[in-house]
Amino acid sequence: MNRKMVGILVIMLLIVANILSATGTELKNKVSSIMDEVDQSQEIVDDCVFFESDSWQEFVPTKTTLTKVDLYVGNYFSGSYPLTMTIEAPLGNPLVHKTLDASEIPLDYCDWTVFDIDDITLTPGHSYFIVLTYDPGCEYFWGGAYEDQYPEGDSSVASDWDWCFRTYAEETSEEWEIELKVVGGLLGYKVTVTNVGTDPVSGILTIEINTDASIMFLGEELAETPDVIELNPGEFEEISMRPVLGFGPATISIYGTFETPDVYPFETITNGFVVLFFVACGAIPINIP
Repeated sequence: MNRKMVGILVIMLLIVANILSATGTELKNKVSSIMDEVDQSQEIVDDCVFFESDSWQEFVPTKTTLTKVDLYVGNYFSGSYPLTMTIEAPLGNPLVHKTLDASEIPLDYCDWTVFDIDDITLTPGHSYFIVLTYDPGCEYFWGGAYEDQYPEGDSSVASDWDWCFRTYAEETSEEWEIELKVVGGLLGYKVTVTNVGTDPVSGILTIEINTDASIMFLGEELAETPDVIELNPGEFEEISMRPVLGFGPATISIYGTFETPDVYPFETITNGFVVLFFVACGAIPINIP
């Protein structure tokens, strides 16, 4: 009788293992986005004052592109003509310009105003100039501050006065992709985290696996202490989550987070089978974000 029972368990183990043990859970996260980020700025406002046409602010970029410029300006006459911002290098040599109608600029107060230009290429470390021009009959104001708040550049007012500005560059975020595979086997689960992207990736992985079988003695809830994952392209790291002891069909819940520092949660529920210390689980892929 005992031999028959052992034989039945072995046959069941082999059948389930052959059918399900090769399956796994895939977690893929690919981030490849283009966004604007501030490169240079002077955001301190001592006062917002009237400025003459052809006033300028020097800046020295660290990025190779310029996508837009924010200026802290205001219009104090509803009948003002359009205001033009030009990027020049050197002064007198325009590279790109953007003209805004007076109605697009705050009336009777100063605030940040976007001059969205056609993207241009810059040389990091070289001087460029933000120049504002307008026709006679306008009353435009521009915020600024004393005490050389932007030491990298001067202004048309004085070397210790800087107009308020922000320059933006095109920033491509790192292209990273991780594959997290959870595979059932002897004693429990093996988690393999692989960097299948083109850039290094670093983050904190938290993962929990709940196994709800007909009979469970050990390992119903397994949790991995938050683990710092640092992988170059092609590298992988393996984590063992065990022990599991039970019997019967099982509902297996796999969930957690990957923090890069952005937090990417993942969760999946799949079916499997537990035979004593062996877990065979089917799985479904999870894509984040």
